[in-house]
Amino acid sequence: MTTLWTFQGADVADALKSSRFVPSWEFVPANWEVAYRLMSDKLAEKLGHAIESPPVWCWHSCGNPGIGPTVQTALSLFGSSISQVERVTIRLDVPDDYMVLSSYFCWCEILNLVIEGTPVEQDSLSEMLSEPLMSPEGDDVQAVLPYIDPRWVVAICPLVTANRSTHLPV
Repeated sequence: MTTLWTFQGADVADALKSSRFVPSWEFVPANWEVAYRLMSDKLAEKLGHAIESPPVWCWHSCGNPGIGPTVQTALSLFGSSISQVERVTIRLDVPDDYMVLSSYFCWCEILNLVIEGTPVEQDSLSEMLSEPLMSPEGDDVQAVLPYIDPRWVVAICPLVTANRSTHLPV
């Protein structure tokens, strides 16, 4: 089991009371879809079967091994839209067989290429996933999952953005 954190809408927290949360492609921006599908393919390869939905993005380590995200992490992801939707931080304990870990720095490089319209091959993603995690120094490690199982949920707390450097209480 590995501890992960994910930022989600409060509606996801409500849904987890009764069932798995499986993301939908309708919420993936069109110009990001190629990159998300590449990551979905890597996740499917690890799971040994196809997945029809985009992956759930989580944090494994932020800046240092085993350190979770801060409010600043959330602000850097969501920017000014952070207050448009009620958000929560969900802490999970996930079986290792259900995740693919990768460098957030390398992922952002690939995502930027895709957004710019540069073709990205599966080999580039494989290379990214073979990079040492936490490299460059201070990099974050992300994890993708096929879904969130309610049995993996350890804690859910509202995402309060008042203190930007505070590690989240979950």
